[in-house]
Amino acid sequence: MGKTVSFEFNPGSMIQVALCEDNEFFRESLKQFIGDTPGYSVIASLSSADEISEKIIAAVPDVILMDIDMPGMNGIEATSIVKSLFPQVHVLILTVYEDDD
Repeated sequence: MGKTVSFEFNPGSMIQVALCEDNEFFRESLKQFIGDTPGYSVIASLSSADEISEKIIAAVPDVILMDIDMPGMNGIEATSIVKSLFPQVHVLILTVYEDDD
């Protein structure tokens, strides 16, 4: 069974989301969809995980939607870095990945 994660949300506050996805069309679609959803704000839109340290330090999100397979550092490595620096940030892996292992 997976780990249950609770997320506290204060009515009236925005959930701040960062996107880390190398597919520009998918990333921009997510950005528009999430940005148009009441209660959510996209504060960072990254095309590679290599940018994640400097961008996340500048604006710490509540949630990161993370792709796995990206050029340079992959999403698994990036998630480890984010969680070590910012354990309060929730990371959701959102990916199309051909290798089940």
